[in-house]
Amino acid sequence: MPQIIFRSLAAMIALAPLPFASNRPWAWSLLALGVGALLVAWAVAELRSPQRSAIPLRWHAPASAAFLLALLWAFAQACPWLPGVAPHPLWEAAARALGTASPFAAVSLDPGASIGRAMRLLTYGATFWLALHLCRDTGRARQLLWVIVLSGTAYAIYGLIVQFSSLDSILWYRKWAYGNSLTSTFVNRNSYATYAGMVAIAALALLASEEERATPVAGAVTTRLVDALDGLRGRAYALLGCLLIVGSALLMTESRAGIASAAAGIAVFFLALALYRRRRHGHTALYAGIVLFAMLLVVMVSGQGFLHRLTLAGENLHDRATVWTMTREAIAVRPLAGTGLGTFDDVYLAQRDERLPSRTHPSVHAHNTYLENALELGIPVSILLTGAVAWLGAWCLHGVAVRRRHGVYPCAAVGALSLCGLHAGFDFSLQIPAVTLCLMGLLGAGCAQANRTAVT
Repeated sequence: MPQIIFRSLAAMIALAPLPFASNRPWAWSLLALGVGALLVAWAVAELRSPQRSAIPLRWHAPASAAFLLALLWAFAQACPWLPGVAPHPLWEAAARALGTASPFAAVSLDPGASIGRAMRLLTYGATFWLALHLCRDTGRARQLLWVIVLSGTAYAIYGLIVQFSSLDSILWYRKWAYGNSLTSTFVNRNSYATYAGMVAIAALALLASEEERATPVAGAVTTRLVDALDGLRGRAYALLGCLLIVGSALLMTESRAGIASAAAGIAVFFLALALYRRRRHGHTALYAGIVLFAMLLVVMVSGQGFLHRLTLAGENLHDRATVWTMTREAIAVRPLAGTGLGTFDDVYLAQRDERLPSRTHPSVHAHNTYLENALELGIPVSILLTGAVAWLGAWCLHGVAVRRRHGVYPCAAVGALSLCGLHAGFDFSLQIPAVTLCLMGLLGAGCAQANRTAVT
């Protein structure tokens, strides 16, 4: 039963990017239903055949408690007449305008949207929980990374075919945004760039595992390089091919923040790898050099559009900074209770003024997940939610420092979290289900392998 549940979870993570990154109500609803069914099946399997947990409670208890509190508050915001908390003033204003008593007064401006977003949050938490417990087995953790790499490469190949054939489409629909950029099955190029960056980090982690077996312990640099390449297995060359394909697709998104965040995430991965292999710095430096050379080749071949966009770095920056300012002003109105998860678009449309020119289209995101969470959930609960994820990152860092085997999985989790955490300050990729589901899978596998008690 655990193996069936694991394979089903891996399949959901692999298929999540297919229907517009699952960023449609029907797509993410099916995803939530599937993950929920797997969570119930896992609980039943644990009750029928309980096993001694290899995950100490003290490691996940702070993150679990903070996440559950944030989740409960997200649902509570949609409840009418929440005791001890004033409803949003717009409910009373609407009642006065209609000349009647408000039949429904909640903290949230849109209770339906808040419940929907809370269900997404629950889906992400369940995905992490399943990956955490199912990937105690190192073989499963490795399989999950392979699933992410192979499926991510398939989406990259599809995106490259569309880009080079000038089909200008997403699946069977004509593209309605980012016509000149590669987006694969995603609508937004920035979100796909985040996803592709995580796929690249997963490929690097698997490649590091292969290189660890092949690299000799002594010899001149040139000798070690030749021996390393000669000793690599077929899987390593397949991973190099995947890395080149995904890297090319990433650059052809032309997403400046996405590519820069991916580069930062890869750099953090290598730093974590150096910490994990602190007695073998030469091996890590050699491996990083080979990968860096390959990445430079990819930039030379596929990065012309991205390099051109770097010269336009100030484009739309003023408008985005204005949106951040307006979001901070809205946060100051209700800093504790928030306006309800999933209500940023309602607040933004009411808050928007002449500071944004008419050419700027109304946005449904703040392009900063931290600000948006603070507006919707309130500052205290948004800190709880961010702190829960930060605890998982610290857990993985601990694994990087203490593990002597299988440390590439916490390294991959730290790199992916750094990528997404940085990009969340400039865009809304973490609000795309396929992106966050992939991150939760990598985090779950990384945390599961961060303790010496993990099943190997």
